Amino acid sequence: MPIGRTAIPVARDTSDLRIGRRGLLSTIMLSVSIRKHPAVWENSARDNDTNRPGQPFGGGRLAEQSPGREYASTPNVTIITVVYNGAATLERTVKSVLAQAHHGIEYVVIDGGSTDGTVPILEKYGDKIACWVSERDNGIYDAMNKGISLARGKWIYFLGADDFLSDENVIDSLALDREKEAQLVFGYVTDDRGNVFESRFGWRTLLHNTVHHQSAFYRAELFKDFRYSTVVPVVGDYELNLRIFTNRLKFRRVDRLIAVCASSGVSQSGSDYHNFLDYFLIRSRYMGYLKNGVLLGILLLSLVKRHAMSVLSR
Repeated sequence: MPIGRTAIPVARDTSDLRIGRRGLLSTIMLSVSIRKHPAVWENSARDNDTNRPGQPFGGGRLAEQSPGREYASTPNVTIITVVYNGAATLERTVKSVLAQAHHGIEYVVIDGGSTDGTVPILEKYGDKIACWVSERDNGIYDAMNKGISLARGKWIYFLGADDFLSDENVIDSLALDREKEAQLVFGYVTDDRGNVFESRFGWRTLLHNTVHHQSAFYRAELFKDFRYSTVVPVVGDYELNLRIFTNRLKFRRVDRLIAVCASSGVSQSGSDYHNFLDYFLIRSRYMGYLKNGVLLGILLLSLVKRHAMSVLSR
C-alpha cells in the first residue's frame, strides 16, 4: 500500500452535486448519506491524468535526523506542503521554510505525482526536507491527510506550494513551544497583490470559514481522531475550525503576518453558491438540519444582498 494511503471507499458519480436546481437537494441528501457511510470523492481533474506515475517514490527520513537540518527528538512544528505540478513556485516555498530561524521544524512535502519539474526540486533539497513522497492521490485534502499521518510535530501547519512564509522569524515569534492551553494559534496573511486577510474566530465561524488556512497552526492532538474530508474540493479546511469552535476549545490570535499567498490559489476557486452548499454539508455533521438550514439561508441572503449592491453601484 502506498505511503500514507488508506483503503477508503470512493464514490465516483458526482454529477448531481453541482447541477442546477438539484444542487441544494442533492447536497442535503448527500449529507444524510455521509452520516451513515462516510465516503471520499476523487478530484477527477488530478486523478485522470494518465501520464502520472502510479508508484510512490520520495526521499528524506522521519525517524532519524535529516542531514543539514537540526530537529528536536520530537519536532515542535511540522510544516506540510502539498503540491501537484508546482515547479514554478515550489522552490520559493521550500526556501521560506528552510530559512526559518527556529530549529524544531519538520518539513513534509506530499506531491501528487507531478510531471513537471517538481520532483527535481524536491530531490535538490532532499537532505533538508524531513520527508517527501510523490504518488497519485485523490486531491488536495487526501494529500494533506497523508502529510498528517507522517507528521511528528507537536503543532501542524499547512503551507501551499504557491505560498511562502513572510520572513525567517515567523515560527520563533509565535512561541508555540511555550503555549500550554490553546489548540489553535493564528495570525493573518496577505496575497501577492497586497490584500490583507484577517482571520477571526467567533459566531461567524458557524456560517463560514473565518480562519485562513495559511494563517493557522493546529495542535497535533486535534488530528488523533480527525482527517480532512475530500467530499468538498475547496473549503474542506472549514470543518476542523468548526469542530474547535463548537467544542469551545481555546485559541490564541496574534497580530502577526504569517504568510504571503497566491491570489490564484485553490481557495479562490469555486463560486460562493457552491461553497455555501459545501459549508452546509460540513455543518450537517455537527448540528441539526433546522439550525443548519437557517444558517444556509443567512449566507444565501448575504450573497443576494452583496450581488444587488454590486449591480446598483455600477
